[in-house]
Amino acid sequence: MTRQTNDFTSIAPDLLSEAFEALEEGIAIYDADERLVMFNQRYKELLGPMSDMIEPGMHWRDLIHGCVQRGVVSEKHESGADWVEVSEDDRNAGARRSEIRQLDDKYFELSYHPTKSGGFVVTRTDVTDKHMAELRAEERDRLLSRILEANPIPVVMARADDGKVVYQSPAAVDMIGVVENASPVFIEPNARTRYVELMRKHGKVEDYRTRFHTPNGRTLTMSLTGVLTEYGGETCVVSSMTDLTEVLEREALIRRVVEAFPAPVLMNRAETGEIIYRSPELVKLFGEGLDTTEFYVDPEQRKGFLAALRENGSVTDYRADFKNAQGAPFVGAVSGRLTEWDDEEVLVTFTRDLTHQLEIEEELEHQREQMFQNDKMMALGGLMAGIAHELNNP
Repeated sequence: MTRQTNDFTSIAPDLLSEAFEALEEGIAIYDADERLVMFNQRYKELLGPMSDMIEPGMHWRDLIHGCVQRGVVSEKHESGADWVEVSEDDRNAGARRSEIRQLDDKYFELSYHPTKSGGFVVTRTDVTDKHMAELRAEERDRLLSRILEANPIPVVMARADDGKVVYQSPAAVDMIGVVENASPVFIEPNARTRYVELMRKHGKVEDYRTRFHTPNGRTLTMSLTGVLTEYGGETCVVSSMTDLTEVLEREALIRRVVEAFPAPVLMNRAETGEIIYRSPELVKLFGEGLDTTEFYVDPEQRKGFLAALRENGSVTDYRADFKNAQGAPFVGAVSGRLTEWDDEEVLVTFTRDLTHQLEIEEELEHQREQMFQNDKMMALGGLMAGIAHELNNP
């Protein structure tokens, strides 16, 4: 097998020159005496005001001084050192990707490559667009950081695969403390794994309920809303957090109060009658029905109750015929209010069994009737006595 070498002597000079000129970078070759041997047209173009001085034989230091004199670059480098001195240090060190800013606000990347003959090759690349794009990206990052830091909602960004925390907003630090890895924070095993899997499947997860054990020793019930995003070439999870601990404690207190209240309390959907919540007293009264239409002897009476609610917003002691838990009919009085829950029209009602009250009312009516009859008999007796008296004493 013939061994390949890097001998380019057989290549036509015109082809080499054409390839040299086709480069997007400006390139120049200096000999051991630091004098310009050859360059492409792009090299002259990138030096702007210095282009008319670029000729073979020009000394490298003359080029550097000329750039300062003609206002291509400032006399002082951004570091504060002399620009010529900085250039000398970069060339001697064979510096690569040494970025400079010219006075026309263009940015260039310079590199120096020593040659075997003692000279060096200079490449010059216009990186203004790249630099400006980086500046805009940095500005966007700073703006986003300011927004997140001012946002009262706790936000955490962590790598999807291993849970390493990339960013915590100040509000998140206040809530859960400084967290290095999100995985140990989840109390339930595999809770974070399920959370990430749901996001990979749907792209977004809302109101994911879980419990946290924070570094500062607190146990919190959390609601997470998260999305997947790319950051630094890796897939990350960005989550906003809501601490539900106090809310759930208040809900538990309200539930205990309602369940201890000695009255049948019910919440149901307005249209269908489907039960959302029922108190233990309501179960004793009506049983375990699925919707309130089962409670009425005639379902049309519920429609009448609903119509009255929609007309007035609330109704007190609407009488209807109901069926109790054993299926026996009874007369009841239902009071209720029409409201919204979870963007849905619902009824909150309280029902009283009027059986005992009606018995008392009937007994009282009977007693009143008896008293009325007694009063009539007494009046009649008095009348008869008066007549007899008159008859005996004409």
